[in-house]
Amino acid sequence: MANVITTTDVFYDTFDHRAFLTVQPRSKLHKICRIHSIHGYSKWPVCSLVVTIMKLPDIDSIIASLIAGKRDSLVDDEDKKAIAAFRYKH
Repeated sequence: MANVITTTDVFYDTFDHRAFLTVQPRSKLHKICRIHSIHGYSKWPVCSLVVTIMKLPDIDSIIASLIAGKRDSLVDDEDKKAIAAFRYKH
């Protein structure tokens, strides 16, 4: 069974959605706006994009997909180099 973030999780209750969305690249925020058919977003400042995205009914799944997509960046660069070097030893 896959791990699913629910609103009863302690981590999720203390998670700052606004701060997390604010540090996302504009391209990811623009992609969310395109998917949800929000118009005129390309000229908006980041804070307006974040507020609009936070009002969407599926904000929980949006946050979960952004976190899931960021998993590869949670691995240290040193570990990535070791994994890459290990491929060539065998």
